[in-house]
Amino acid sequence: MAKFSPLQFVREQLRRPVPLVIEDLTGKVVLVTGANVGLGFEAAKHFASMNPERLIIACRSEAKGKQAVEEIKESTKFDNVELLILDLASYASVSAFCENVEKEVPRLDILVENAALAQDKFIPTPDGWEHQLQVNHLATAQLAILLLPLLLRSASMGATPRLVFVSTASHHASPPLKPPTQDQGILEWLNDRSTPMVSRYAVSKLLNLFFAREFASRLPEDSPLVISAVNPGLCVSALRRNTPLSRYIVLWLMETLIGWSTERGSRQLIFAALGNSDKPGEMKGAYISSSEIVEPSDYVISEEGAEVQKQLWHETLTVLSKVSPNIQPILSYTNLLR
Repeated sequence: MAKFSPLQFVREQLRRPVPLVIEDLTGKVVLVTGANVGLGFEAAKHFASMNPERLIIACRSEAKGKQAVEEIKESTKFDNVELLILDLASYASVSAFCENVEKEVPRLDILVENAALAQDKFIPTPDGWEHQLQVNHLATAQLAILLLPLLLRSASMGATPRLVFVSTASHHASPPLKPPTQDQGILEWLNDRSTPMVSRYAVSKLLNLFFAREFASRLPEDSPLVISAVNPGLCVSALRRNTPLSRYIVLWLMETLIGWSTERGSRQLIFAALGNSDKPGEMKGAYISSSEIVEPSDYVISEEGAEVQKQLWHETLTVLSKVSPNIQPILSYTNLLR
């Protein structure tokens, strides 16, 4: 898997659909971001069919979120679905969201970080970060850390909580994270308008994978929390809606020929959240594709990749500690600063 060729990618896409992992989620609390459409919506429907105590879907648009809630209730006949508003383009929104979740629920058993966007133009957020960099990586990391106490609370109740970062096979296509000068950090470089944007989505998915791996490696070996990154496969979705016409056409053609439905892709998210329940420890820090634990790219597992992974972790925490006051106490309490 590490040497991921175009032919292997096509073969992966043409494999038979894997069966859906089904578990009884009675008493469990599940949260899925970006759950109003696409992969997140389909994953939320699957979770709803497994009878969790509560299913929280998080998205930016209240109108679209309410519609998704009603559709999930209608299709699954499960009523404990609720919407909470989350805008990953705003650090303040993420902080407020997490405070709200902590007030609303006593535990969190499954967190699927699915929300993302893809675009080739440099568009800054109000917080001053390139939109894709903040939404796909920085705010996603912020959410994971701020909700860590709830995940660990579930662990203290005897559960095996799961934190799932949705990456993709496109991380294989990401260029190495090498700023042009040694005094420039990775995030600072990616937030520079002069840095090419053409592979930004692939880069952001590489960041997800690096962060998940480093996060998992810093937890105590006996921690019940399972952190993984998953590739949902190439799916027919609205993700390409903000891409340039030329790339849009290429993606449309690929999706038409070998793309999966978002329902099929969502089974990968479910596997990451519920799979290997008899040996959950094997999933810690894993990269999952086609319902299997596989090696990520050669770059990720190289010595250079390991150094970049650690550097990215520290840079990310530095940024988040400045924009979210609860980050530092959580990191200190959980000994993740080491």
